[in-house]
Amino acid sequence: MFADGLGFVPDALTDSPIMVIAQNPGELEEAGRRVTHYVEGNAMTEPCPPQPMIGKTGYVLRRTFLPLAGAEDASVGNILKCRWQQHGARTNKLPTGATLREAVAHCMNAYFHVPPQTRLIVAHGGPAWEALGGPGQIHEWRGHLAPSTYAGLPVYATLHTADLFHEPRMDLVARRDWGKIPRILAGTWPEKEPDTFPIKPSTLFNLVPWVDEALAQPWIALDTEYNPDTKELWLIGFGWPGSSIAQADWYKLPDWARAEVQVQLVRLARGVPIVMHNALADVPVLRRACGLEWGDYKQIEDSMQAHAVLWSELPHDLEFLASLDGRYHKMKHLRHTDPLRYHKGDVLETISVWQELEKELLLDAKSHDVYRTQIRLLPHIDRSMSVGIAVNGAAVESAYATYTEKVIEAQRIAEAYCGYPLNLSSDAQVRFWLYTVESHTVRKHRKTRKPTVDKDAVAVMRGKYLAVPGDEEPLVENTIERIGAGGHPLLEARALHGNAEQCVSHYLTPLVVGA
Repeated sequence: MFADGLGFVPDALTDSPIMVIAQNPGELEEAGRRVTHYVEGNAMTEPCPPQPMIGKTGYVLRRTFLPLAGAEDASVGNILKCRWQQHGARTNKLPTGATLREAVAHCMNAYFHVPPQTRLIVAHGGPAWEALGGPGQIHEWRGHLAPSTYAGLPVYATLHTADLFHEPRMDLVARRDWGKIPRILAGTWPEKEPDTFPIKPSTLFNLVPWVDEALAQPWIALDTEYNPDTKELWLIGFGWPGSSIAQADWYKLPDWARAEVQVQLVRLARGVPIVMHNALADVPVLRRACGLEWGDYKQIEDSMQAHAVLWSELPHDLEFLASLDGRYHKMKHLRHTDPLRYHKGDVLETISVWQELEKELLLDAKSHDVYRTQIRLLPHIDRSMSVGIAVNGAAVESAYATYTEKVIEAQRIAEAYCGYPLNLSSDAQVRFWLYTVESHTVRKHRKTRKPTVDKDAVAVMRGKYLAVPGDEEPLVENTIERIGAGGHPLLEARALHGNAEQCVSHYLTPLVVGA
């Protein structure tokens, strides 16, 4: 990979307390051309020594994200120092498999140096995170510190800035991640975990005064762990800002102790607003364990529902929310190794998340009203989930026959055109025919940037032959007519098949099976 050595780009080291580690140099880094500004969308550059992150991605990193971290002068390095040669030309693409592992190991051992003033290493993207010893995937750990250090220094996970070009919804998330770095350096994040109050026979005498104190709070957070099939309660925990976290290992409690805990649970439900993350999951579990119905709660708040209203385009699971608003070390990875601490983390982060969401709801009256409507609907949704929804059996059977016929006819058209039983359900087979056999212009997925034959790609290719009608649902007759008028047989068959197959598999088959 080193080849003639002209593709070697050394790290740029400074006296900053932060060192950002990316993956490999690009063409501008190799050439020593720093992007300074843009004119009508074109990057303007100036000469400089070859160094990491001076190209288009580095321009965004240095202008937007490093200032949020208070580290405009941060050290910047790569896990691979060469813009390596492949087939006689240097490329930005990373090698894969054993080649990548060997190259990274060599570069990290031979050329990776951490300046003595460094106090925090920022892993900029998945390859850097992996090379620095981070567990799991970067999307799982983004916004968190690794559980172990590298060269004795904490490692912080961030998305690679280039990823944001393909997934712009994560831009604000990335800004918040980088904005957390000054708190890490100041020692104010992550915070120290509060104590645990284990609820067991020997500590039950402390439960009543704990509940008395809880009843004086504006709200408390509650979380359960349970068997997903039987809804049998395993763990239950409560807490509020600044409190210890009360936690009961439910199935280990004797019956008399469970009865006492149940009495206190009823007191809490009736006496103080309860915050849950996904109440539709927790309330049925508590109903089974303690007999608590929706009407028994003074008030239920749901951080998942609130976030879905405020930030509809982002994920709403607690792990994601904790990466934004959490105040503690990540604990979601401890589910199987330390379930009690994992569960405690869920209670703690529900508290942290709700503190932030409550502020946002107060600032957005319309979202607040929508959220309140959703909370009122939860009991009805719960009931509909348990009793099911009435289905018109005759209509389902008729639709099933109609859409199944579409799938069959689409397959026949494809086979007749290609001359062999090409499987329209196989993206790989359709891609091979369109891009390799017929050499159509390759369409790439908006996020993954990999070749695709999804609905949007097929629509673009269909339009090259015959105008595509709006959102009209494809019919067998229309498909045959379009082919006769010059439409591409395989593309028209794929459009007919994709719509019909999804209706059959996603919607009609479950209803037929359920009937």
